Amino acid sequence: MLESLRANPEAARSTVHVFCDGPRREADLPGVEATRAVVRACGLPGLVLVERERNAGLARSVVEGVTRLCEEYGRVIVLEDDLILSPRFLEFMNAALERYAEDPRVMHVCGYQYDLNLGAATDAVFLPFIGSWGWATWGRAWRAFDPAAGARDLLGDQTTRRRFDLGGAYRFSGMLDAQLSGRIDSWAIRWYLSVFAAGGLSLFPAVSLVENTGFGGEASHTEAEPTRMSSGRAHDFAVRRFPEVAIDEEALRRIASFIGWEQTLPAMLRRRLHRALRALGAWRRRGASSVPP
Repeated sequence: MLESLRANPEAARSTVHVFCDGPRREADLPGVEATRAVVRACGLPGLVLVERERNAGLARSVVEGVTRLCEEYGRVIVLEDDLILSPRFLEFMNAALERYAEDPRVMHVCGYQYDLNLGAATDAVFLPFIGSWGWATWGRAWRAFDPAAGARDLLGDQTTRRRFDLGGAYRFSGMLDAQLSGRIDSWAIRWYLSVFAAGGLSLFPAVSLVENTGFGGEASHTEAEPTRMSSGRAHDFAVRRFPEVAIDEEALRRIASFIGWEQTLPAMLRRRLHRALRALGAWRRRGASSVPP
């Protein structure tokens, strides 16, 4: 992620705050120190390293970091450590932050896009949900963030709940229920609820400027194999034609259909088959005599 960020020309002129979480247990300390050493050696000139003594966890770290930087700068671009960025990523994010800075309807900018042909008339589209893989916001929008997810009462109405779930394509409401019951700790579902409750919109590029590599056995928060939703690549794509502020209904229809398919039983079985075939191939390459996993 740091290498791909440095490949963005704007990075040399940017202040980059890196929030390094503390260890959860003593055994984590060597890994934490190794991570901090990588950050110190990354060569970004405007680097500010924030080292936590104790482990805050992902959600608290993101919420506190975004709040702090919005208060200090009025806007923030947020990256997590499992992303690979296009060299045009910062160009797009900065241009979008400038263009829509004073429009209260626009609350979120995302650098990721699902791997499909939207057929959009412009180089970016407005959608009624957020994306957490390389994103930005303004202090004016972040002030609507509801950390307690108190706006959940909105979803008592089934029509509203279905709209929150993109017409039933993805159970965001199930994630929210899990958040409220303490089964997960997600800043993203609370931020989406906050944007939804305010009637806000998010700007997405027509093709992805971000690749998410944070899936698989070595990931901290999931052991799942990547779906087609998460395995897109970062395109070298310049956004020149920004849209007027309105939901692109055709793009929303295509994305909802795409997301919905990825939740179906055939799609899940396909991913399991691919995972089994990869495991079998690895076992054969090792020349193992035991039964493959």
